[in-house]
Formats: sequence, structure tokens, C-alpha cells
Amino acid sequence: MKRFLTGVFLVALALSAPVALRAQSEEFVAPKKKVKVEQKTTVKPSPVELNGVVVQTYKAKKPLQMINPLAPKEYGNGVQNLSRDPNDPRADPQGFVLLGLQW
Repeated sequence: MKRFLTGVFLVALALSAPVALRAQSEEFVAPKKKVKVEQKTTVKPSPVELNGVVVQTYKAKKPLQMINPLAPKEYGNGVQNLSRDPNDPRADPQGFVLLGLQW
């Protein structure tokens, strides 16, 4: 009788092993894919601003268009490079700004 019960126990154990493995595999959760997160970079404006004819010439793709009277509007009209009296903005311009700093 001991041999019979031992045999039944072993057969029951052998049949229950795949069920236990299957139960474990249903609980398994695959790892999630890693998503690359891009950080936002903020550009702080410079406290010092350069302006003038030299800076505008350096930034222009076609600097010779600055002296062309028939150039498109994107090259400007030259008024931004005129030096005026800050106390009297209606007065006539006093000169050209070749290289200016504003802070």
C-alpha cells in the first residue's frame, strides 16, 4: 500500500508541475520599453545686445545687398542703424552706428 500511495503521489506531483509553471508564466509581465525623454532647453536672452552695420553685415547672407537701393525689404532700410538723440527722437539723425552695445 505504501508503494501504491507513493506512486500516486509522484504521478499527481508530476501532473501538477506543468500547471504550476503555467500559472507562473501567466503572472509574468514583460519589461516595458525604455522611452527616451528629451529635455527642454531654454535659451536665456543675453543681457547685452550687439547692433549696428558691422553686426548686420556679419549676419546677412548677401552683405552687398545692404548697399543696393533696390534690395528686398528683408535686408532692411537702414533706419535701424542711424544714431539719434535719445532726448529728442524727432531730431535729424546724427550719424551711423557701426558697432553698438545695448544693455
